[in-house]
Amino acid sequence: MKQRRKATKAFYVEIESAKMEKFESKLADDKKTKKEWLNERIDEELGK
Repeated sequence: MKQRRKATKAFYVEIESAKMEKFESKLADDKKTKKEWLNERIDEELGK
């Protein structure tokens, strides 16, 4: 557990419930998790 805490960081934000429900539905359609989606977006931003 200690090693995992050293290797990862949490990212937490609050958004409107309705918006999150739509987002979760889209992710389910795309068969992606929130973590997978976020990692892809971060990689895109860092690649710029």
